[in-house]
Amino acid sequence: MRRGIPRTIAVLLALLVFVCGAFTYLDMYVEEEEEEIGSVTLQFWYTDSSMTSYYNNAASYFNKRNEGITVVPVLADSSEYLDDIYNASVAGTDYPDIYVISDVSLGKAYLAGLTVPVTDEEMEDQFPFVALTAVTYEEKIIGYPFYFDTSTLVYNETYLQQIANGETDPVGDEDSDSEETAAAEEEQTSEEGTPEGETAGESETAEEETVLTVEDLVPETVDDLLTLASNYNAPDTVESLFKWDVNDVFYNYYFVGAQMTVDGSVSSDVDINTEGAISCLEIFQQLTEFFYIDPDEVDADSILEEFLEGKVLFTILDTSHALELEAAAEEGIMEYAYGYSVIPDPTQSLAGAALAVTETVVVNGYTEYAQAANAFAKFLTCEYAENLYANTGHISANSQAEKITELEQVFFREYERSTCLPKNPAAGNFWMLLENTFSNVWEGESIESELITLEDAVKAQYAVQ
Repeated sequence: MRRGIPRTIAVLLALLVFVCGAFTYLDMYVEEEEEEIGSVTLQFWYTDSSMTSYYNNAASYFNKRNEGITVVPVLADSSEYLDDIYNASVAGTDYPDIYVISDVSLGKAYLAGLTVPVTDEEMEDQFPFVALTAVTYEEKIIGYPFYFDTSTLVYNETYLQQIANGETDPVGDEDSDSEETAAAEEEQTSEEGTPEGETAGESETAEEETVLTVEDLVPETVDDLLTLASNYNAPDTVESLFKWDVNDVFYNYYFVGAQMTVDGSVSSDVDINTEGAISCLEIFQQLTEFFYIDPDEVDADSILEEFLEGKVLFTILDTSHALELEAAAEEGIMEYAYGYSVIPDPTQSLAGAALAVTETVVVNGYTEYAQAANAFAKFLTCEYAENLYANTGHISANSQAEKITELEQVFFREYERSTCLPKNPAAGNFWMLLENTFSNVWEGESIESELITLEDAVKAQYAVQ
């Protein structure tokens, strides 16, 4: 018995050593596995080469703050961008974990399995409704709004100030002797004196209250614009009171943007031939009588050039052309003061809504590291968004990112009330169809007939998806 006890103890000690060794090995294995999972390299694809420096800086800053995660920006070819993402993802090699894409292509990306639903509860606090709409498909938020492009009204502030100051001839007085008229009015006033019951001080106060300002002359509706055209003459150097690229649906869309529904998934969700759309296109068509613009002789570049030369009082510019205007002003090429305002509504009762295209940051449905990828996507579009405009000229879609310049502020106001193009792949050519509709209406074709044709075409596309 006594001889068996040491043997038993020896066996027990051996088992203890084995078990301890096993647990030590298991701990080492778990630690190595956790370290391997924690050391993540994420590919971040984009196509805009002008953003390379910005993305590299953002990734570097994110990597330093998130130990174990390395984001690698990759400039990709834009020609077959989404197809390349899909093919690489299916092959499982060198595919992006995160990528930048326009909201117009989100539907196709979703159907290809290239998106991950975003469940962040802070999204509504970070982005306006239009931005969330831009990244929503099949009632799921599938991306992070990044930056946007839309259009807004730009005006020559120098000229408007001259009009407000009465430095231009009144309408209808171009051929009369304005000096003699002014002298006669002054003489009549001196003979009649101050009207009975009104002191000189009260008269001066009333006169001061009626002084025009530039803000008074910036139109809020198309009617305001036409009233300005009817009652005031622009300076002699102005060739067009209001001129924009009537060929491009991007600038025309605000006339009907708030009056039709097109971003559905079935044909029953499409409502294009509405009373509001008809009324707004009637106003659009009538503008040819006041501001005739030959579609064959204009484009956005030429109109910007005319605005820089002081030949146009009001125009509509998109974000990229507005940045060209800013650059021209800094270089001294633009000699006039200018300002931005939201595009005038068709009427007081019929709202306008410009078209907006939103660039989005999307987490690939094929990634093995969705949590880390979402962290970078949120960082890029939220926390790091403060640096976007100053470094790239792009305006953040994030409502919490401070908008410092007038350009940023007005374009964001326009963005908040804008609308998006359909994301459903079945309506992929809606842009071209609508552009053809505007062109025909501008040339005098039947508005209702054009809208019926457009609606039938879109419904047919949804019906066969």
